[in-house]
Amino acid sequence: MKLSPRESMLALATGAVLLFGITGVWGTRQFETWEELRRRQGDLREKLAEDEDLVASNAYWTAEFEALRARLPQFPPDTKMDVHWLSVVEGVARRHEFRILKRQVGEPEKHGAVYELPIDCRDWEASLDSLVHFLFDLRSESAMLDVRQLLIRPDKNATNLRGRFLLHCAYTRGPGTEEK
Repeated sequence: MKLSPRESMLALATGAVLLFGITGVWGTRQFETWEELRRRQGDLREKLAEDEDLVASNAYWTAEFEALRARLPQFPPDTKMDVHWLSVVEGVARRHEFRILKRQVGEPEKHGAVYELPIDCRDWEASLDSLVHFLFDLRSESAMLDVRQLLIRPDKNATNLRGRFLLHCAYTRGPGTEEK
């Protein structure tokens, strides 16, 4: 069977349309995959650059850590840390007429060689001046006392302030010791 020139042109045009259609459908999917791979490649390059910056700043952060470690208080393993830190906090509070009405000591958290003891002061009462002096002295007392949350509201008479704060106390134990 012989095809006429008109039928040959129609067959060629139909084949071309089918070829372009299949290529378009397949190519679109491949193009989306390729775009996703390019996006991921860019993200990985950014992450790699960040990691290289961190590695490059290792000496700086090691020196900072050693300077802070020297200031970190170290205690023997049998010392009750809640008693120690509560006496420090209450001593500073007494100096500034800052009344801690309710407090709760949490469990120490270990981060490498450093321990953090959270103290949740659930209710306190003081004037604004007392609060400011208390927080300033608390920070000056030791670089290892950190107020992480502070909620303040006026009391019923609007003469004093009341609130809550979460204090974290950092320390280390003697070399080669573990806290139980």
